[in-house]
Amino acid sequence: NIKIGIGETMGLTIREMLKSEFFRDFKVIAGHGGLDKQIQGIAVLDAPDGYKWTKGRELVISSGYIFKQHPGLFEEYTNSDIFSEISGMGIKVDRYLKNIPDHIIDIFNDYNIPLIDIPASPPWMDIMNQLNVLVMNKNIRQFRIGNINPKSFSNLTYQTRKINKI
Repeated sequence: NIKIGIGETMGLTIREMLKSEFFRDFKVIAGHGGLDKQIQGIAVLDAPDGYKWTKGRELVISSGYIFKQHPGLFEEYTNSDIFSEISGMGIKVDRYLKNIPDHIIDIFNDYNIPLIDIPASPPWMDIMNQLNVLVMNKNIRQFRIGNINPKSFSNLTYQTRKINKI
């Protein structure tokens, strides 16, 4: 598992992620009731026991290879205690799995955990970078940096005032 934090105090909802241009071709195939779950990190699932290293509120992403190589792992994972704590899961379905079994889709729907079909093309790093950019932009908007008047009379530079505001 590779984990990358994208904001401890503020994350991004699955819905907000999917509204951005980069994620427009990512399709929700189950768990539509959980689109407002907040992503606080990313985990890449590439080992049979890798899900045990997640702690919750992550977007777990996978090529699906691990599930193809280890029949029963998908069911083991969805039956684990940690599964209900994740924010969502993205899988490059067409890469190795070709389809997700109906009983697995039912579990995602029961827990309201979005299951997202990730297109084959984007590398993991691009997905992680785009999520980081979305979180940073959301945080910056909340700081209201634009409300600082660059021409106001002050002994501090405009840049210093922006840093102090943040």
